[in-house]
Amino acid sequence: MVMDWYTMNTVVSSKYLNKTENMEKTINVRETFKECMTCSRTYCHLINEHFNDKHDAIEKACDPLAGGIMNQGQQCGMLWGASLALGKKIAETYAYPDEAIPKVVYLTERVMESFEVIAGTAICKDIIEIDISKTYGLLKFIVKTSIQGNKKNRCFALAEDWYPEAIETITIAMGDDIPKIRIAETCSSRLMFEMGGSPEDEIMVAGWGGGIGLSGHGCGALATAIWKVTKQWCDDHPGKNPPYFNNRPAKKILKAFKEMTGGTLVCKEICGRSFNSLEDHMDHLEKGRCDKLIGLLRDFNPN
Repeated sequence: MVMDWYTMNTVVSSKYLNKTENMEKTINVRETFKECMTCSRTYCHLINEHFNDKHDAIEKACDPLAGGIMNQGQQCGMLWGASLALGKKIAETYAYPDEAIPKVVYLTERVMESFEVIAGTAICKDIIEIDISKTYGLLKFIVKTSIQGNKKNRCFALAEDWYPEAIETITIAMGDDIPKIRIAETCSSRLMFEMGGSPEDEIMVAGWGGGIGLSGHGCGALATAIWKVTKQWCDDHPGKNPPYFNNRPAKKILKAFKEMTGGTLVCKEICGRSFNSLEDHMDHLEKGRCDKLIGLLRDFNPN
């Protein structure tokens, strides 16, 4: 499927290629990574920067999604950050969710495909080959990356390698026509709505639905709840970075979520199925299959 999509889009204008060459000369991905500190914030910032945009609190609130959602080893944080930034751009471009949400989901699917071509997998623990959900694994990862240094850092190298492909993929996919879907939503956009988020917020997180880009991996609703409480902290503490290892509200949300799901964060395990399309995912939601989990995240008070 990945190669089919790439084959259909092999012709890129010389104007775009010149733009890409100039972009590669001016964007220092490794330095950006060092400044942003987490993979998720890095890619939210990089994609925002590509669109000549910047949203400090939105980007910083991505921090706990690093390491595959709070170091749980699910999808790489670069994907969460990239999808959120794309959602922000689409929210500013399209007037109605019926147009915007299908576009965000489509773009997220495409960037996931391009990422997997470069990384071989979307899953954090498979990329770094360490389970950082436990203290020992996290310490092992910290020591390993310290010894390797910046030049051999696997995450830095991947961020750098993927960037040109990500921008090319986004540029092409932005021009694709996506059919409107009446009353379009994903689990993540529905939760954002029920948590009192703005229509723009709903569109921003829509690509996370169905395990991000309908991939069936780490739960998009969980990521939405964690991002929203962290975003509130960032709004309340302008100019500061949210706590990473001691994000108490996010930890409480994660704990409550695991208690309800029996410990898993994986969408297809929780739902007992995968989704073939946005309409398929919406039908699942319409039948109330995720109501309990969405209700837990909506009503949970982490403070």
